Amino acid sequence: MWDIVDKDMAERREAELKRDFWRELLQGAATAFRFDNHPRSAQNIIDHLLNTDDQLPDFSARCESRSSSLKYVSRCKEARKIRLERTERLQDEETHIKFFVAEGSQYQPSQSTVLKEFAKLVSDLACVFDLNAPATCCYIFWKDTDLDLMAFNKDQRYIFFNLAYYKRNFHDKRVDKEKAAIEWFLIMAHEMAHNIAVDHDEYHGALAARIAVAYFPAFRERFHF
Repeated sequence: MWDIVDKDMAERREAELKRDFWRELLQGAATAFRFDNHPRSAQNIIDHLLNTDDQLPDFSARCESRSSSLKYVSRCKEARKIRLERTERLQDEETHIKFFVAEGSQYQPSQSTVLKEFAKLVSDLACVFDLNAPATCCYIFWKDTDLDLMAFNKDQRYIFFNLAYYKRNFHDKRVDKEKAAIEWFLIMAHEMAHNIAVDHDEYHGALAARIAVAYFPAFRERFHF
């Protein structure tokens, strides 16, 4: 909260977040607000959310003009066609989340520790989003032939999370748990929005943002941030 932190330190951190973590979001439809733990501050944020429908940019146009975004949209659509093979013996015992290996990928049993770690994160996030039975709608898969693929939504009902992406970008780099939880919270919000909005258009972008805003208090409570 801006009311309890050193202002200079907070401003440096805000600049870092905008530069290194939020840049693409801010170039799109996102807007950063400061919350000072006062009702007026909260009302300003809510008012902005309630009055942005007519101001949202054309995401499809942005994708056409940015090759990296177009590549992501294409990969996200193609991911729904991935052939997965169930690996029964590697189902996480604690969360009961099922595990799959993508066709053409190689998974080593030595990665079971990473699987357990990731399954716990996915399960906790599912609880944040009020998914009462995470094992029936959230799945983990291993696809090391596309290490840019984070997750995908299948049949507007099931969400698959790529353990290979998590291992390379979070586990191996020893990213702190807070940063990892925040990033995967946003990924899950993005994929949950696909339950309603199939394409990456302005409706999906607005819906993903609203899902994230709605469940952020539960996220903070669950992860004690």
